[in-house]
Amino acid sequence: MKKQKYSFSKNERIKSNKEISRIFNNGIFLFTKNISLVYLCSKDTDQKINQIAVSVPKKKFKSAVKRNKIKRQIKEAYRLNKSIIYDYSDKNSIWFKMIFIYKSKSIPTYKTIYSEIIELLKKMRDRH
Repeated sequence: MKKQKYSFSKNERIKSNKEISRIFNNGIFLFTKNISLVYLCSKDTDQKINQIAVSVPKKKFKSAVKRNKIKRQIKEAYRLNKSIIYDYSDKNSIWFKMIFIYKSKSIPTYKTIYSEIIELLKKMRDRH
């Protein structure tokens, strides 16, 4: 049994605008009540890491403090549950690039975000 790694390093983040637009144009969309997920999968042997980006629209939350809080909660929920897709990725050599988008107008509880992230990751894993 492999020890789970709960880190979230810089190379697990998508920073390139070109990459983000490629994911939006060619990606697959999944939805829950408050969070949407857009992702691309690849069998690229060079990547060997799943990458994410998080978006909270300024239109819904004018305060940067609130937006950043929601982003931190989504990243933390992903960090604790990324083993759901990492185990699958390692076995099948499929790597994912994901963008989580918070779409509700209300500030969520961490418990809500946590359960929705798990639901989205399981949906994504089951589709492949």
